[in-house]
Amino acid sequence: MVERSDIITSARSYLGAKWRHQGRTVESGIDCLGIIVNVCHDNGIYPNEDLSGYRREPDGTIRKRLGEYFKPISVNDVGPADIVLFHRWVNFPSHVGIITAIEPRWRMVHSEGEISINKEGQKFRRGVIEVDLIETMLSRRCGYFRIPGID
Repeated sequence: MVERSDIITSARSYLGAKWRHQGRTVESGIDCLGIIVNVCHDNGIYPNEDLSGYRREPDGTIRKRLGEYFKPISVNDVGPADIVLFHRWVNFPSHVGIITAIEPRWRMVHSEGEISINKEGQKFRRGVIEVDLIETMLSRRCGYFRIPGID
């Protein structure tokens, strides 16, 4: 059986990787679903599967694909190592992360592709990061899933 701590340790091992749509390697970049795929592979879960075939523009595909592999759960059952699904710019789900903490606040590992500006005014893509879920993200949660083999 895979422990929740194994999933979180694996997710954190990708921190700092750059972002790339449908990316699956640290060298070329990883997107939000790439983290889920890699963490599963790292832990012997679905070793020959991928969640590819989704578009960059939200179209509802991500929720469907997650439902093919992971068990939907309610917000009351969410814990560290579960997957959280978000809608970002429109009402279609389009982003996922792995929850690393619920208390004292929600935190997750995810891959952020938006361009940010640092203190020096330089633009950069953020990549794989661990963050607190700020209020705007908490309000956009729209689904939760459990990775198989985790209690």
